[in-house]
Amino acid sequence: MPTSEQHFQHAWDNGSKIKPTTPRQHEILVHLTEEAGEVIQEICKIERYGLGSSHPDEPKIPNKTRLEREVADFLGTCALLSECGEDVFSMNNVMVLVPAVKDKKRKRFLSPPDAA
Repeated sequence: MPTSEQHFQHAWDNGSKIKPTTPRQHEILVHLTEEAGEVIQEICKIERYGLGSSHPDEPKIPNKTRLEREVADFLGTCALLSECGEDVFSMNNVMVLVPAVKDKKRKRFLSPPDAA
């Protein structure tokens, strides 16, 4: 299987109109994917076992705390990786968008549920 470097070079050599990610950008995106996956994993555990339950290996740490830690890991990783100079994304641009996202989500999540 070709490496991301070989894939990048092949697409570039063949005049691809879609410029693939560089090997470093690919590495950053893979790392973000892993961090996002850890957040998803904690959400799934909460859905199965509840916010207040805990992992058997760490009975004093509730799932809610584990989720908070994973979200912090994800956001911290985003902030750090946005500074690496690879132009994958800008945390400043993300933060500019946050108020509009909050307004949009607020209407959905803070409105009373529809009567069934």
